Amino acid sequence: MKIRNGFVSNSSSSNFIVIGNRVAYYNVDPADVKAGNIYIEGENLYSDAIDFFQATQKMINLIKKEANLHNVEIYKIHKIISEDEEFKIVKNDLPDDPVSIRVIEKTNHYTKDFKDFKKRYGVNNED
Repeated sequence: MKIRNGFVSNSSSSNFIVIGNRVAYYNVDPADVKAGNIYIEGENLYSDAIDFFQATQKMINLIKKEANLHNVEIYKIHKIISEDEEFKIVKNDLPDDPVSIRVIEKTNHYTKDFKDFKKRYGVNNED
């Protein structure tokens, strides 16, 4: 078992803490997508690493259309805390809904755009 004390970093990755709620694809509010508050976490076809990236409305629309995209989770993010930021989590600062607090290690090989999303998650249709 590995135990990490603090953040671990190297030149090809960065670590951060994410506080947010998991959201079903059919409950994603387009205003939250537009505001940059919706993120996708997934296991893409080309990497063992967790893929974590900001969603676009085109991505959400595609998830709604494609029943085989079960390897993605959608989050409405309340706060992202970088490895350089000091923080204190106070219950009153959290939303009333159940929230996830996750430590994410993001590599430089994350999904960057819609074309990349389709390729990494096995979607072959033209859009």
